Amino acid sequence: MKNFISFILLALLPVVASAYDVRVGGIYYNLSKDEATVTFQETQDYGAIVVSGYKGEIVVPASITLGSKTYAVTGIGPKAFMETPDLTSVTLPESLISIGANAFCECTGLTSIAIPGSVTSIGEGAFYGCTGLTSIDIPEGVTSIRNNTFANCSSLSTVTMGDGLTAIGGNAFEQCIALTTADIPSSVTSIEARAFSGCKSLTEVNVPGGVKSISYCAFNSCSSLKSLTIADGVTSIGEAAFAGCTSLASVIIPGSMNAISTWAFKSCTSLASLDVPESVTSIGALAFENTAWLDKQPQGLVYLGRVAYKYKGEMPEDTQIEIKEGTCQIAGEAFKECAGLTSIILPGSVCDIGPSAFYHCTSLNDICLPDNLNSIGELAFASCNSLTSVTIPESVTSIGAYAFHKCTGLTSVTISGNVKSIGEEAFYRCNNLVSVKFEGSVYSIGKRAFFECGMSDVILPEGLTSLGGGAFNSCSSLKTVSIPKSVKSIDRGVFYQCESLTDVICYAEDVPATKTDAFLESSIATASLYVPEGSVEKYQKSTPWKDFGSIKAIGDDTVIGDDATDIASPADVKADEATYDLLGRKMVGGTLPKGVYVEGGKKVLRRD
Repeated sequence: MKNFISFILLALLPVVASAYDVRVGGIYYNLSKDEATVTFQETQDYGAIVVSGYKGEIVVPASITLGSKTYAVTGIGPKAFMETPDLTSVTLPESLISIGANAFCECTGLTSIAIPGSVTSIGEGAFYGCTGLTSIDIPEGVTSIRNNTFANCSSLSTVTMGDGLTAIGGNAFEQCIALTTADIPSSVTSIEARAFSGCKSLTEVNVPGGVKSISYCAFNSCSSLKSLTIADGVTSIGEAAFAGCTSLASVIIPGSMNAISTWAFKSCTSLASLDVPESVTSIGALAFENTAWLDKQPQGLVYLGRVAYKYKGEMPEDTQIEIKEGTCQIAGEAFKECAGLTSIILPGSVCDIGPSAFYHCTSLNDICLPDNLNSIGELAFASCNSLTSVTIPESVTSIGAYAFHKCTGLTSVTISGNVKSIGEEAFYRCNNLVSVKFEGSVYSIGKRAFFECGMSDVILPEGLTSLGGGAFNSCSSLKTVSIPKSVKSIDRGVFYQCESLTDVICYAEDVPATKTDAFLESSIATASLYVPEGSVEKYQKSTPWKDFGSIKAIGDDTVIGDDATDIASPADVKADEATYDLLGRKMVGGTLPKGVYVEGGKKVLRRD
């Protein structure tokens, strides 16, 4: 029993794990060839790792000697002094080259430290949470201030950055609430997300021209910022980059600027003077919301340079708007919830419709998308219930997620030859959408893109490679689907609860990678599947395709009978009968492309 108790007592003692090679003069080191790196001693206390702390004033020597060999001290290793609140002073040698990640993290008693000019690398979080640190000089050899390096240094008021600096990392000085100046060298080319966010004492910022993009929230909530200079060369301002800079009174945007993102200057309540050049062709939603500048704009449509920025005030009923020539963009949320808007004329110069630009414009019934339009943003026309038809022009390459979400009045859509992707829920619950024509090669259709739409027939375009989950989920009227040979994958529930399916024509010789529930709760048990000759057996052995009521080979000019179950002879089609596509349009001139047509009142499959 005595031995058993002794064993328990030993088990409860902290376990020391040596994370170092030698200890010299009270400092732990790891050795490598002729160099030494300062490290720590690690203790496991009841399973938790505890770093043995340094205290008081520490002087790191330029070298240490062991026997006849001398090692140059070149690095402060990761976590070397981390969370040592009793550390008050550290002297670093001129031999030092690197300071590792979290090396002095949360050394709250440290009030000053001189970084030698020999240092070229400072790791992430190296001085994070050093709340007593008041000033720092960054040597010219340091090219990057990494993420969180000085974040939450709440007493840091002065920073000097070397001329060799090129990058300021994410959160690098976030919540340095005492920082009053940040002289960013002209050598800097990158200011990352939240780099100076929450520096509420910062009064002046000069962004050099080498910085092409000011990142997300870079100077967010710098509430004392009064002077902002953005040099020529900067091309974009990220989301919320200067949001909440409540003391900022004026901004001059340089001629190099192309884009100002969502919320960029939101809640800059003192911002009264704004100069936006013609070079700016994109402005995000609410970029200047809650500013003195917007407050003094007259009621009606507000323009910023070449951007239709926002309709201000309540729109009267039956409003028709013609956007002025030369306008490049309809900004995000520009007409959001303008219930009085019935029609809008867009000039050929408009190339972008921003997210939620016409969201919930419930009376909008007439819009012609211009030929130079490149993109339709997320939710751009969502809940425009009076919109009945849309033609996507040739110039558009993508339709954003939710773009026509719940447009319950929409009956027909024509998608041009250059659209490559249709976003998630783009036409979700467009219950009356009975006609969708693909005029070119769409590569991908997103999740639930046509959820609960009303089409009876769908011819998917050649070039399509993937169908997102639930793409045609709950299309209860869908009877016939033509799938091109280019399709490689069909995701979960693509045709879930398509309870009227009678015919599926799949041109893929190799069975597409298909989720087992792709046709779940649809009517495939009584439907016919038509596949290329030579592929019938492959489909008969593959789940869920094998669950079709019949699987047959596609023949040249094959005709599906009126009951959509049997293949009739091509002789049943009269030569003098007109031919129509599944949208009811008469086909004239030239050789018909492959697909499903109506000839003599019957559906005809043409392979090529």
